Amino acid sequence: MKKVVVGIDIGGTNTAFGLVCEQGEILAQGRIPTGQYSDLGLYFEALSSAIGQLIRRSGDELEVIGVGIGAPNANYYRGTIEHAPNLPWKGTIPFVGGVRRHFPTVPVLMTNDAALIALVPVTLTVLALCGLEKSAALIIILQTLAANIGSGLTPIGNPQNLFLYLRYGFTLPDFFLTMLPFMLLGGALLLVCCAFIPNAGVNWAEREAPRLNVRKGLAYAVLFLLSVMTVMGFLHPALTLPACVITAAVTDRKVLAVIFIKLTEVK
Repeated sequence: MKKVVVGIDIGGTNTAFGLVCEQGEILAQGRIPTGQYSDLGLYFEALSSAIGQLIRRSGDELEVIGVGIGAPNANYYRGTIEHAPNLPWKGTIPFVGGVRRHFPTVPVLMTNDAALIALVPVTLTVLALCGLEKSAALIIILQTLAANIGSGLTPIGNPQNLFLYLRYGFTLPDFFLTMLPFMLLGGALLLVCCAFIPNAGVNWAEREAPRLNVRKGLAYAVLFLLSVMTVMGFLHPALTLPACVITAAVTDRKVLAVIFIKLTEVK
């Protein structure tokens, strides 16, 4: 029996879901229209039914060992979606609890849909090249912890950090020194966790590594630096925004299309 995890990605227009095996391969996928379900109970029923049909249609004998959810304005610790502007349900939604009623025997976890959006695909690729696919879940969990601990140190690490930095007039040194003790404690606890992980041999696979688009990478690196300088007050947003739009239009027009689609999902 093949073990799979159900992945759910909640968007304002559609909710996408899929079955992912231990090697990170998507075995099957589907979607339902999010906006058609103003009643949250009916939404959970439709989502559970659609996932069940997907499992039955896959043909293989599958064992669901967990459910992972990516959602806007998700609170990982409470399992809630809180005041998401692009979803039909307002206020604080106990989303994990609703999903858990339909999957009562497996763990259900939810995180913000933007967390580690770039790092996870890179991790899965590197693990596949090294023959360590079975360690993917553990490494991604540790990356999530490390990302949240480390990003708390700077104003641009998390959206709430940026809000606090700008709203209460912190200076950069003050913000850094305020967050440093929490970062050091979290980092120490993370190192303790890593000490209990057994060493694993690396079997480097003879596969062609993905090719890097140097031009696009340099362009986005420059835009990232401009954005950081804008947050720190060295540049005015009126200069940074046109630079970002023009650069994206020249180097990667598809990004502008994706941004436009996402903005149209916000109600």
